[in-house]
Amino acid sequence: MRCTSTKICGLLLATAIPWWLVPLIHYWGIQTEYADRALILIAAAVIARRQYTHLPPTKLSSLKFLPTCLLLVGGLLLSVGVFLQAQVSPRPLLLWWLFTAWMIIVLGTLLRLGGWSLLRQFAFPLAFLLFALPLPQRLQLPLQFGLQYCTTTLAGVVLDALGWTVQRQGFVLHLAHCDLNIVEACSGIRSVTAMLAVAAFLAYLKHLPLRRGLLLMILTLPMIILINAGRIIISGIICETWGAASIQGWWHQVLGLFMVILGFGLVYLLTQRLPSRSRPSVSAPAGSPPPVLPTQVLPVADPYCREGADHATCVTGVRRATGICLSLSVTTFVTLLAFGLGWHQRAEIRAEAPLDGLPIHFADFTGQDMPIADSIRDMLTPDQILHRSYHDSLGHSWEVWIIFWSSPAMVKGYHHPDVCWPNRGFTCLERRRMMLTLRAGQLSVTERLFAQGPQRFMIWYWTQEGRQIWTEAEERKVQLLGDSHNWVLERLWYQRPPEARGRLTVWVGTPLWTHRSLLEEASHLFLAQLAEHLYRLCPWAYPTSNSDFR
Repeated sequence: MRCTSTKICGLLLATAIPWWLVPLIHYWGIQTEYADRALILIAAAVIARRQYTHLPPTKLSSLKFLPTCLLLVGGLLLSVGVFLQAQVSPRPLLLWWLFTAWMIIVLGTLLRLGGWSLLRQFAFPLAFLLFALPLPQRLQLPLQFGLQYCTTTLAGVVLDALGWTVQRQGFVLHLAHCDLNIVEACSGIRSVTAMLAVAAFLAYLKHLPLRRGLLLMILTLPMIILINAGRIIISGIICETWGAASIQGWWHQVLGLFMVILGFGLVYLLTQRLPSRSRPSVSAPAGSPPPVLPTQVLPVADPYCREGADHATCVTGVRRATGICLSLSVTTFVTLLAFGLGWHQRAEIRAEAPLDGLPIHFADFTGQDMPIADSIRDMLTPDQILHRSYHDSLGHSWEVWIIFWSSPAMVKGYHHPDVCWPNRGFTCLERRRMMLTLRAGQLSVTERLFAQGPQRFMIWYWTQEGRQIWTEAEERKVQLLGDSHNWVLERLWYQRPPEARGRLTVWVGTPLWTHRSLLEEASHLFLAQLAEHLYRLCPWAYPTSNSDFR
């Protein structure tokens, strides 16, 4: 039977789990496609419980300096992470921060209690938990682009080899009777974590050595490309044979589900082809107790005060466990204090953007609501989205997209004209920054000219968080590396007054069919009027602090 101090250690480690689990569940509620990650948590818990019940007697660890450092560093990181999390909505950076801090504390505790042998017993369930976390944007964006490129290239080559007429423009394959747009979902980015987690789980069940397990996971990546390319190829053949309607709706979903199941099956077959770790048979000496069958549960022996241990070893082990308990208790107290301080200076106010209130008619402009595809809502996951077409008395027309996320944590991926339009086969001919004069300030907008063959489109675009309009440098940085993490230093080094930090993206486009100077003049007037009415609905987003709408 385990000593009370060891049980308290486990209890204190368990009480620290909600610091990263609750924000993670909140994030799953925002990004619903991550909800299936709960299965990873359940599987890790079952494996950890099994390892715990089958834990053999453990020798007293001689490690002292390394576990102590890990406990101190983990406790500090956990306190700082909780302080930040209390101020803002869940973000991938904080989820990794909190989980890493908890993991460091667990590693320090295991090393101090039982050394490397005890850590090896729980290495897999602890590492398996990493699959439950969202991919950082700095990894997800280039991985998504690479998967889209490989999937589009492979599908285009195969369809062309099969005799179908294919013309590729960016991530779009133009066939004779339909177009195949390889968007984010079709790239395989959403199945990367699931397929890798299945591969790791199967490698564990088959007792594959570490190198072969890593090899299995590496081979899973090209398998994802093959599966998604196969989905595009089948969709193209079906579309050309029975029409575009045959690959829409629930048929499209069924095909995607079938390919995912096929991918899992291929991973399983590949796992069976890899040899597992050899287990040499050892004959039991005479007089030894009978072996324990796999279905039996080994007795849970205390790692220190097991039967036959001398009194000094038992006392030393109990004292060590008691010391870890005190350390974890201090960490718990400091973390609670950090949460209280962070909550007291919470720096975000939930922003609201009633976009439906944007006038249909204003000045010389008349609008009409346009349909929004469910795939766009699923891809962008916004709180509010508006799609309209406006025109004036001179015949100019503009397509308008206004997208609102109540928090930066709601934003999934990165969507920008410099990314999306080239993927559709367009080339950016011109780009410049311009200033629109508003009633109480100025608005910085980027103007772009895109071309595809004889077609010309002018696009005006801006993105902002709160009152801050992103510069071109900030847009490029987010495009390459993901969202900035400057907010971490802002929250740590000085206290900011509470403010709404919603993200607002405005996209306005029109075909260039008349004299450009006349079109630009009319467009600038339309943009200024549109921005004024938008900021009447969202005063928290006005680019100056002196906004007053009455």
